[in-house]
Amino acid sequence: MLLHRRSLALLLASWTSVYGQGNLARAQLLDLELLGLGVTYSLNYDTRFTESDKGIGGRIGVSYFQGVDVRVFALPLIMNYLAGKEGHYLELGAGGTFVSSSYQSDACGCVTPEFLILGRYGNQVMGNLSIGYRRQPTGGGLSFRLGLSPVISKDRFVPWWPYVGLGYAF
Repeated sequence: MLLHRRSLALLLASWTSVYGQGNLARAQLLDLELLGLGVTYSLNYDTRFTESDKGIGGRIGVSYFQGVDVRVFALPLIMNYLAGKEGHYLELGAGGTFVSSSYQSDACGCVTPEFLILGRYGNQVMGNLSIGYRRQPTGGGLSFRLGLSPVISKDRFVPWWPYVGLGYAF
């Protein structure tokens, strides 16, 4: 038992000494994106893969929308690259979104799959690209993203699908 406590103490001491040195930190972002990769909206976590505020990174999100006659669940996953300086970045990305959608009634017929860029209801994976501007303060704080996310699926290609994101960088 004493050996386990010493091992735990040593592990905690080494962890705090590694992460307590200098200003080395990966840029991370939590944001709400309207339209874009989540079809209607998505809550996203974005991080750089290196100890930097730019360079290569990734984002994962989740979205759920239910209307009168439609239900859409989306899980976007994208690799992205940030180029720029002092909190102003060009954002380029590529990835995919798993979408599960269904039409629930004939009552309204208001939300067609074309309106939601789906092309059809059911389960599918849509390919995504993104190009846009990101304002992400280097020391953390409110962040803003704006751009285009072309959508590529078996049924359609939408080159102009926009996105806007607002979040908090840390």
